[in-house]
Amino acid sequence: MKKLPGNRIRAVTSLGLAGSLWVMGAPAAHANGFTQPEGSTFTSFTVRTFDSHAFGKLELEAYAEYGLKDDITLTFKLPYAWLDNEVAGQQLNNSGFTDLELGARWRFNDLDAPIATSLQGTLLIPLGYDQNADLPLGPGAVGLEARVPVSGGYQLGGRNGFWSVEAAYRQYFDGSVSNQIKLFGEVSQDIADRVALAAQLEQNFALGGGDSNNPDPEQSGNFTRLTGQVWYRATDNLTFVVGGYTHVAGTDGGGFEGKIWYQF
Repeated sequence: MKKLPGNRIRAVTSLGLAGSLWVMGAPAAHANGFTQPEGSTFTSFTVRTFDSHAFGKLELEAYAEYGLKDDITLTFKLPYAWLDNEVAGQQLNNSGFTDLELGARWRFNDLDAPIATSLQGTLLIPLGYDQNADLPLGPGAVGLEARVPVSGGYQLGGRNGFWSVEAAYRQYFDGSVSNQIKLFGEVSQDIADRVALAAQLEQNFALGGGDSNNPDPEQSGNFTRLTGQVWYRATDNLTFVVGGYTHVAGTDGGGFEGKIWYQF
């Protein structure tokens, strides 16, 4: 895999070491199919790396959910990325904000039911980058994603667990950009009072063969990703997450991530 430049290695290593010191019991309210209570806010800050052959990415991501009503949650995601790619011996670089995501989740089954079933719509808005650059930050097209998440809890050995499955369709309003189908499954299990282990499996299908002009397999390719994480709940409102992921099928790639979740 391609190496990140030295200053980025130091930054990612420092963040990774800091995160590992915190991970020594379960998550904040990362809702999936559940909605946030009215007036409640969930925030997430993520640092993530990704490498695939000559391509490398370092990404910072701000994410938030706000409970507009008990059964309606508003969502917001804003990523900033640094990209590197080597083509024919030439090193290409680019950085900037990618696509802003604004959405709403509606839980349409009984709020008292143990399994939450929702419908989520998300608008994807490119933030002014040049999609024709040698190393584009994104597809450069407005898109709309419809997602159906179903989530629930369980108990195993007297400890709490959580599961979620989701299916999504992403439509771009540009015929040159491939639409996508996304499938996602997640399970987490408490292993101590404040510690949980989690695993996620995600499949991405680029309809029409993918975007050959975009070297980022996360945006343009077909892949199956396996992620493993440790969740540490420092307080009732604050959770730290560290993990890694790899593509087990389709386009190659993998990386590491650290998250901070805060609920208020």
